Amino acid sequence: MDNNDLVKMKIEMERDYKIKSIEMWGDLAKSSATEKYSTLTTVSSLAAALLVIATFNEKLVPLTNYTRWIIVCLLFLIPISIWSLLTNLYRVEKKAREELEKIIESTIKHEKPTDAFIDKIPYIITSILTILVFLIIKLILD
Repeated sequence: MDNNDLVKMKIEMERDYKIKSIEMWGDLAKSSATEKYSTLTTVSSLAAALLVIATFNEKLVPLTNYTRWIIVCLLFLIPISIWSLLTNLYRVEKKAREELEKIIESTIKHEKPTDAFIDKIPYIITSILTILVFLIIKLILD
C-alpha cells in the first residue's frame, strides 16, 4: 500500500463521513419538523378536553372555589407545555439545519431555505389556544 492509496482511502472516509453526517442531521431535521406538526393533534385533543370541562355537570364535580382553582391551574399548564415543546423542537430543528449547512457548504454551494408560512401554523394555533385558555380562566374565576 503506497502513499496514494492512503490518500484515496482518507478521501473516501471523509466523503463517507459527510454522507453519514448529512443523513443523520437530515433525519433529525425531518423528525423535528414532523414532531412540531404532531403537536396540532395534541392541541385538538386539548381543545376537546376544554369543551368537556366547560360542560361539566355540577352533580358530578361540585364547582367550588377549590375546584375552580384546580381547573385554572390545569388549564394554565396546557399552553405552557405546548410552548415548551415547540421551543425545544425549534432548537433541535435549527441545530440540525446549521449542521447540514456546514456539511453541504463545504461540498457545494446552495441557497438557504426560507421560512414558509406553513412552518408558523403550529405557533399560530398554539397562540389562539393560549388566548382561549386565558378567556376560559377569566370566565371560571368571575
